[in-house]
Parts: sequence; structure tokens; C-alpha cells
Amino acid sequence: MDASHIKGLESWSLLRKKMNYMDYINILSNNLLSSAANMGLSDYTFQQDNDPKHKSKATTNFFQNKKIKILPWPSQSPDMNPIETLWAIIKQKLALKTPKNK
Repeated sequence: MDASHIKGLESWSLLRKKMNYMDYINILSNNLLSSAANMGLSDYTFQQDNDPKHKSKATTNFFQNKKIKILPWPSQSPDMNPIETLWAIIKQKLALKTPKNK
């Protein structure tokens, strides 16, 4: 999971298991607010797709309690997702390297 902004990338998290809504909220709790502060953001809109863990009642409550705006997102629209372009660039750049670990 990552956070990206025009100012750069922030807060990469690697999870070595299938993520559930509790894992997602934990990552958000530990990273999102501090990442926004590090990037100098006080008023921002968070973008996520419609993955069930993103739309769970607990996740929705987290965003409401923290007063974080969510960008409305249509179902099944992977080509609109800006993170997919970023992942493609990262994959392309990593293909040129020979990483020694996971």
C-alpha cells in the first residue's frame, strides 16, 4: 500500500498476507495522517478503489471520524485508477534491476 501525491510518494507498507479491513485500518491509522502532515497537507481527498476492505463499515467510520474526504469511485474502473500507472512505472524500473530480497 502506498500514498502518492504530486509532491511525491509517502508511506509504503508491505504486508506478507492477504489484507483484511482491520489490516487496512491499521495501516491507515499508522501512516495516513502522518504522511499527509509530512507532505504539508491539511485538507485533502483520499482516493481508493471499491475493494470490500475499503468500503467496509469500519473503514467508512475511520474516514468519517478522522474527517477525511473520500473521492467517489465508480465500480469496476481500473483504467481510471492513477495508482495503476504508478505500479506499471515501478514494475518497469524494477525489471531493469536485480533485487536481492523480496
